[in-house]
Amino acid sequence: MPAFTMWYLYNNRKKPSHPLAFVTRSFSPKFYYWECLELLRIVMLTGLLIVLGEHSALQSISAIIISAIAIALHFYFKPYMDPAVSFMQAATLI
Repeated sequence: MPAFTMWYLYNNRKKPSHPLAFVTRSFSPKFYYWECLELLRIVMLTGLLIVLGEHSALQSISAIIISAIAIALHFYFKPYMDPAVSFMQAATLI
């Protein structure tokens, strides 16, 4: 799903009124793909953690690493146009 969404957003990034425009409106134009990274993060947190097994230390470590990378990318790139939205996303990631 994230790969198809990325392909679709890339092909329609210059069109302001494509069907998925509501997904990219809050991001700076150069970060049209950021929602795909969020989808990938969610898939990794759920899928990888299920595959790694219940109550495993590797499960906890993987979740911490994935979350730390997501937080670092968010603070480094600042993909949102509105600072309030950026703050809210940072709060949810932490």
